[in-house]
Amino acid sequence: MASCQGTCPPRQLDDVRVVVFAGDHGVSADGVSAYPAAITPAMVYGIAGGHAGVSALAAANDVTVRIYDLGVAVDFPDLPAEISRFKVRQSSGAIHLTDALSRAEVEQALAAGDRW
Repeated sequence: MASCQGTCPPRQLDDVRVVVFAGDHGVSADGVSAYPAAITPAMVYGIAGGHAGVSALAAANDVTVRIYDLGVAVDFPDLPAEISRFKVRQSSGAIHLTDALSRAEVEQALAAGDRW
């Protein structure tokens, strides 16, 4: 923070927010991930419901948390539509076979991040 603000110690932050962009990596089916892709939707539900570790840390510090599905392999029709409003695709490509995302998909994902 000191480097970003150009002052040490850094100034106190106000309006702190946490934004989680969720997505699966297409190589998880090949055993290269610590967790299977099925964990990602569970984490989305946990964060959306305020039951994840990030939710507890944020609540303890009066910080808001938002979750957005940019590339989870499943849809979330039972969650608020806002969570999926930036969806780029379902999962990503398996990087040992193809690009994880196309250039256009990367640009779309980065544009979603720019909004927050």
